[in-house]
Amino acid sequence: MPYYYNNKQLTTLLCLANHVGQVQYVPALGYNEWRLVDTELHESLDESGCDVLQVRSTETQASVVGTDKDPYRQFLISFLQNPDRSGSYAIGPATYIQATLFFIEKFLPQDPVSASEESTSNGEESEDSYIDQDSWLSSDLTFHNDIWALQEPGITGCDTTTFLSLGYIFFFLPRSGKSQALLEHCQTQVFLTHYVIHEFPERTALVRRAMQEYLNRFGRESSSGDGEDCDAD
Repeated sequence: MPYYYNNKQLTTLLCLANHVGQVQYVPALGYNEWRLVDTELHESLDESGCDVLQVRSTETQASVVGTDKDPYRQFLISFLQNPDRSGSYAIGPATYIQATLFFIEKFLPQDPVSASEESTSNGEESEDSYIDQDSWLSSDLTFHNDIWALQEPGITGCDTTTFLSLGYIFFFLPRSGKSQALLEHCQTQVFLTHYVIHEFPERTALVRRAMQEYLNRFGRESSSGDGEDCDAD
């Protein structure tokens, strides 16, 4: 377990496994395999063999989650959710910080530019330059047999990874403890790029609401120097 909590990617993996299918923002996938994060992480886990608990390999499709076909995952979740058994390895505010930071940092551009300064190549925004991905992908979210699932997008090119990542941020941030890094991201919002804001307006609004609530909870503490910071070393 220390191996997982010393690696932000693996900590994120545990947080996702702990909630998959339980809420619409962390849905089980009803097709192929569970793309927890993206292809890059998916391949790195395969190549390095670092997912020693085989969390990513557990059955996480909508047809399996919550049934007697995924006993290993159920056992793992019961361990993570029970501090009497898992102690410091229980899923909690510190682990949610790592998961939230992981997904926020996925959006950060190489050369940070505020979303308000971004524009199309000709300097003007085109009404036809994007499709509201929220509507396309949200329509594929289903709730059946107590499981939230995302079916395969019916349109080629739908940015499923961004859609899921924004949902993860919205879900994990309110559960996170105090973190100076998270406070800074909530204040600057640099990771919410022009593309994200315009293609995912509904989820962007949810993330912004969660960030404001986070600042309301911890912003004053940060400025006064009070409160315990849960940031990992």
